[in-house]
Amino acid sequence: MPKLKIDVSDYNLASSYAHQTWVGSAFAFVAPTSIEGTLQAGLANFYGLPTVALRRTLPLLPEAQALPGFQLQATNRPLKPIPVLLTDKEIYRAGEDNVRLLVVSPGWLFPDKVEGSTARLVVENNGSTYRTQAVKLNEGGLTLVELGKLPEGGYRIYWDNEELTDHQGNKAECHFSSVTYVLSPLQATLLAHQLRERQLSCRLKVERFNEPLSEQIQVELWSGTQRLGQQRLKPETPGIFNTTFKVKSAATERLELRVSYLDQLATVVIPGSRKAERDETLLSGLGREVKVSLMPGAGTREVRGLYLNDATLVKNTPVTLTDPAPDNRRARLRWQVAAQAARLLILDLRGAVVESKDLGEIAAGQEIEVEVAAPGGFLAVGGWLGDRAWEGWAVLLAPSTSKLEVKAPVTARPGQKIELNLSANSPASIYLLVRDSRLTGSGPQERLAASLKGGLEGASDWGNLGYLTQTLDNHPDWPKGFDRYRDSYGGAVVYSAMPVPMMPQTMPARPGGGLLKRMGPADMLSNVADAAGAVMKSGPMKMKRELESAIVEDLLLEPSEPEAAGPAPRKDFADVAYCAVIQTDAQGEATVAFQLPEAITSYSIEAFALSRDGAEWSTTRESLEVSQPLWAEFKLPAFVYPGDRSPATLEVGCKGEQFRLRLWCDGVAVPFTLSGANQTAPDTFTGHRAKITFEAYPGLWRAELEDLVTHEKDLTERTVEAIGQFKALARRFQLLLTGETLSLSVTGALQMRLLPSLDKPFNVLCDATTNYDHRCCEQTAAKLIAAVAALMAGGDQHKLRDVIVAGAEREKLMHLPGRGFMMYPPQESGGNTSPNDYWGKRAAEHLSSVALIGQPLFADGATSYDPTIVQALRQVVEMGLDAAKAYRIEMQPSKIENGRDAYRAVARQAASKSDALIYAQRTLKSFADNKTPAPGGAVLAREEQAYCAAALLTGGDQTNLGLAIEATNRLASSLDGEGRLYSTVDSVALISLMAALRVAGIGVGGKGSSLVRLDGQEMPLTQALEVAGAGQTSEITVLEGVALVELTSEISEDWNTFRAELPVAIQLARPGKLNLRPLRVGDTLELVVKLEQYEPGLLAQVCLPSALSRIEGGGEVKKFSVDFSGRTEVRLPLRATGHTLAGGEHWAILVRNMFKEEQAGNPGLQLIRVSAD
Repeated sequence: MPKLKIDVSDYNLASSYAHQTWVGSAFAFVAPTSIEGTLQAGLANFYGLPTVALRRTLPLLPEAQALPGFQLQATNRPLKPIPVLLTDKEIYRAGEDNVRLLVVSPGWLFPDKVEGSTARLVVENNGSTYRTQAVKLNEGGLTLVELGKLPEGGYRIYWDNEELTDHQGNKAECHFSSVTYVLSPLQATLLAHQLRERQLSCRLKVERFNEPLSEQIQVELWSGTQRLGQQRLKPETPGIFNTTFKVKSAATERLELRVSYLDQLATVVIPGSRKAERDETLLSGLGREVKVSLMPGAGTREVRGLYLNDATLVKNTPVTLTDPAPDNRRARLRWQVAAQAARLLILDLRGAVVESKDLGEIAAGQEIEVEVAAPGGFLAVGGWLGDRAWEGWAVLLAPSTSKLEVKAPVTARPGQKIELNLSANSPASIYLLVRDSRLTGSGPQERLAASLKGGLEGASDWGNLGYLTQTLDNHPDWPKGFDRYRDSYGGAVVYSAMPVPMMPQTMPARPGGGLLKRMGPADMLSNVADAAGAVMKSGPMKMKRELESAIVEDLLLEPSEPEAAGPAPRKDFADVAYCAVIQTDAQGEATVAFQLPEAITSYSIEAFALSRDGAEWSTTRESLEVSQPLWAEFKLPAFVYPGDRSPATLEVGCKGEQFRLRLWCDGVAVPFTLSGANQTAPDTFTGHRAKITFEAYPGLWRAELEDLVTHEKDLTERTVEAIGQFKALARRFQLLLTGETLSLSVTGALQMRLLPSLDKPFNVLCDATTNYDHRCCEQTAAKLIAAVAALMAGGDQHKLRDVIVAGAEREKLMHLPGRGFMMYPPQESGGNTSPNDYWGKRAAEHLSSVALIGQPLFADGATSYDPTIVQALRQVVEMGLDAAKAYRIEMQPSKIENGRDAYRAVARQAASKSDALIYAQRTLKSFADNKTPAPGGAVLAREEQAYCAAALLTGGDQTNLGLAIEATNRLASSLDGEGRLYSTVDSVALISLMAALRVAGIGVGGKGSSLVRLDGQEMPLTQALEVAGAGQTSEITVLEGVALVELTSEISEDWNTFRAELPVAIQLARPGKLNLRPLRVGDTLELVVKLEQYEPGLLAQVCLPSALSRIEGGGEVKKFSVDFSGRTEVRLPLRATGHTLAGGEHWAILVRNMFKEEQAGNPGLQLIRVSAD
């Protein structure tokens, strides 16, 4: 039942009439039981009716009904579908793949009072807010949002709007992961499925390299981490398998079929299979009961992705509905009995009235037709049946008239440019996704159907079906316990907490003494102001990936191998070949062309069309097999520990049946075993198909295949990385003063080139710190500092506004006025509300320094900055100063105890400024002479140097400029591949230093002139920038002025080099009796990681060998991270996805602290053995 809004102006009078009023969900039924008397006369006069027609049926929507002494209205709408958020896949390669988010938001989803042109999206990483992003929505209802390359973690994205929730208050959301994964060559496709009672029947197509599989397979049914059953199946025909499983009612998560053949695994998602989706929901109970599910069943029919049953259950309701989803969009109602004061009300999905009709007297057997507007709506019908009030409801659906066709090639070659022709029967927006068929993921129609079904569940709770027995004065929403003050005539004056428009009326002093003045309903809806917050029209903040930016790239080693004539090696194995929203022309036509990646695989072409008005939609799917007459495809592990060997395969196809094959790793020939073909010479074989087995280890693997008949060649390359050792390219900067020289031979860098200014490394540092993926109070403060610094360097206000506003709002959740900061908001830390003495103090230091970094923002008349940004930062500074007082932090230090004090004293012109400069000079001199120990570790040592150097630069100490520059270069050499330091603590200090460099005019493009010598040739800096831009310079000397040099080096992260300072316990657990036998391919396990004590900032990072995987999104996940988030134990489900050689394989797990570089827990390399059978 809906919640009622009841505004009382005269309590006594209202109570008298409420006793004679019955309220359903959509109607109020008024009928006094007394034939004679003042109540009857009052009602007759109020409605202007003769006394013989007193029974009334009044709609409670859309506006309030005015009754004597009060107004009455239903406040919430019956159907509350929500928008759809959907990513192009469910797993992404961390830092490599672009994440694309589709927002499906047709206009009928938005109530009238909700603005539907923008969406505020919140991105969470491992349960903590990572960033917020405001998105301008396309008018066509389909918007594709580029989220960029995201760091490792589990992600949730939700639409932050309290007005756009379902009937349970849930917001539109989606989930995905950013990890390292591999795909098996096994491909499984769901051809058909049906759920009958609790029996799930599925028909599957299973292939390997686009060829039907004729061998026996194993199929398992999973729901989340629960395996519901398993079977061994033989094909009905080559590649076609049928299976049936019993679905447990307790299985709440999405159902998946995991198909395995030998050591290969494929995942098939059952659409609409979550318990809430597959359970039936009432669509109509008027006569024949019709229910819907997202799962097809026996005798069901599909309407807009919902499956309607043809149940034979018939109820003896006074009104029957022939079909709630008629093909002709004309629904027919039949009154089984006569009715008085009958009424009909139809609402659209937004809750707006489509038709409100007073039917008056209805005869038994009378039929009424109503039009069903697309895409559907809510029907309410009611009336008086004798002396009883009855009300019923149904949801109407209009079958879609949309048609969509995709014309695509059936086959193509790797890397080929293909063309797709799209055809809809009316102008539409079309979401087109071409992705590897091995990946899992939902489609827009399925998710939109789930949204509609959620709306139906709300209608079931909202609507009333049956006779009404409760009068309004007994309704739960009827006002109780009013304070009443008697006037001299005995009337009541009610004082409400909110101003209520009073109904003009003439009251009798005593019963029977006069007439009531009739008035129309008053509009009681008030305008609700939008929630505070800025709307940003921009894409996500992304790390620049061009050559000149300081970022990490995968290291691709070029092996010194014999030159091979022919085509370039196939390296591009992107899982998503194309993803876009396309607008058709006026005839509904569109054509797209794109180049395929270079993998031998099968692609699913998925298209979803939404009409311009959002009322019609349709979907279609095609398949594209990508192959060529000659091909070789690796099945390699992602990681192998150096010294281990992992079983690997190379599948080969040759139409000419005569081929030459060579296998290399880092330029060295590798021996292998071949089956399925005959060997005729050392590297020559005959046969159509062959399988090569070999032992893999870290390195760049290359297969060279030649058809000896056509002389066509195929080259393919893949990289196997070392477990615990991850190579990358890092680009760092160095400042050179007059007389200083830098050479490749001394630095060991791969290349170096001149940069015109500090802008690029500074922006990268700010971006990388702003994009930090954990959000305690100190980290959030660091992100705010970085955003302000980027703004001062000319950053895009539209891009930075949302970061700053979101950071300010999050700090408010952790701020304890007069006490400091909590580590995390209470809802993320088990309700903890105590201030954190260490990290809270750090946050206070950062926030109280915002005004130093962003001084122009706080100047009077700073009109060039967005007022939303300025307001948010003023709040941030106020919180910082309040917390600084609680932690007893001096804004102008009287005593210099560290570099942070020195920088603050100089920047704020404290009395201790001279002492601060002396301290900074002595400290940096000690660091330069390697005399200063670092008791707090490397992070605090870098922080100390950065603040001391910033103090010298801010104080204008030219005599010690060399010390400051030398410290800057030392710090720059510690930047990681993402362009930041290890922690937000030292990164914030470096931001302060680089900001001081900019203020001092050092490394600022366009200021001053410099003279340099490049490889022995003297030239001005402007000319040198062009000469050295290609990165071919081997030596740079500064003859006059200052020069900024970028060094490109290879870095290696080795988990095994960390000290084991954290006690960590791990266990690979298996259920029940399985622990008593050796581990086999296909076994499931649980990785348990335990800590003795939780400490803020702890992460578990896992890197798995070929034989172990976490199954997600259709892939075998090999490297991922998990935040402990206040817990001392995490449990991670794994599967044995391959066998090992006799010696087994090592894998690694590291628990580290994101704040403390030296603090790590490493239980040592773990060894696992898995048998093939």
